[in-house]
Amino acid sequence: MKKFLISLISFVGIACVTCFMGLIVFGRFAPFSIRPNLPYVLGGVGYSYTRFDEAKKVEKNVDVLVVGSSHAYRGYDPRIFAKQRWKLFNLGSSSQTPIQTAYLFTKYMARFQPKLVIIDVYPILFKSDGIESVIDLVSNAELDTGLVNLSLSHNNISIYNTLFYRALADVLEFNDDFKEENPNKNGDLYVSGGYVQSTDRFKGAKYYKSVNYSFLPDQIRAFERIIHTLKERKIPYLILQSPIPQAKYKHVTNNIFADKLFAKYGFYRNANEHLKLPDSCFLDESHLNQFGVNHYNKYVIDLIKNYGFLKARDKNYQLATNTHL
Repeated sequence: MKKFLISLISFVGIACVTCFMGLIVFGRFAPFSIRPNLPYVLGGVGYSYTRFDEAKKVEKNVDVLVVGSSHAYRGYDPRIFAKQRWKLFNLGSSSQTPIQTAYLFTKYMARFQPKLVIIDVYPILFKSDGIESVIDLVSNAELDTGLVNLSLSHNNISIYNTLFYRALADVLEFNDDFKEENPNKNGDLYVSGGYVQSTDRFKGAKYYKSVNYSFLPDQIRAFERIIHTLKERKIPYLILQSPIPQAKYKHVTNNIFADKLFAKYGFYRNANEHLKLPDSCFLDESHLNQFGVNHYNKYVIDLIKNYGFLKARDKNYQLATNTHL
C-alpha cells in the first residue's frame, strides 16, 4: 500500500509538471489554429491589450464613457468628441455582452467617474454565452479577482485554459515588453481613448439571412444591473444602437420588439431608423468605417446637445478628418 501511494504521488507530480510545461510551450509557440481549447490571443482583433493598458492610466473626469461590443470601439471616435472639449474613453471589447459590461462597470466606474455613459447595444449579442468576450478580457485586460470570478462563472474549458495560461504568463513575465503593431497589417489604427479607426469600404453583400433577435434572461438581468447602477449613482446615460448596413438591418424580423425592449430602460435611439447610411460608410457587414463614424458621431453629439446630457463648450464642431463620401 505504501509503495502504491508513493507511486501515485509521483505519477501525479510528474503529470502536473508535464501539464504545466506543456501548457507553457503550447500556449507560447503553437499556432492559434491548432489549439482551439487554448484560445489565448494577446492583443486580440481589436487592440484590447492597448485599450485596457491605457485604461489603467486614465484618471477621473471622463466626460463620456462608452461601453459595448466592437460596434462601440469602432463607432465612437474620441477625436470628434474632443472638438466639443469632451473627453471620451471607449471600453468596448470584441463580442462584449451585458454580463462583461457589468464587470467593466464595477471595475472602472469609480476610477473614471464619467459625466455621461453611452451604452451601445447590439441586440444579437443578448443571446450570446459571452465566452468569446471573456477570453478576450482574460487575454488582454488587467487580471483581478473580479475577472477571475467572471471566468469561473462560465464553466468553460477554453476559458479555464486561457485563465491558467494568462496567470503563468504574468508570473513568468512573458508579455512585459509586448506592444501592439499600430497601425496593424489590416490597416486598423488604434486612437488614444479606446477607438479603432478603419478607412476600408464595404462593397455590400449579395445575400443576408433573416434574423430574429432573442434575449437570454441572464443577459437581460445583467443589463438591468447596469441601468440600476447608473440610476443609483445618478449618472446620465444613453442607450444607442449604432448603424449596420441597411440591407442587413431590413432582414431583422423583430426590430420593433427590440426597440420597445430597450426603450423601457431609458433614453434610447436606434440610429438605423434615422441615418440610413450607404454601404460605403461601413467597413464590413457589421461595423462603421471612419466615413460612417464621422456621420454617426455628429448624430450622437447632436443628441447629447439637444437633450442636454452634457453642456456643450463649443457651438460648432467639424468632422474628425477631411474625408467625405
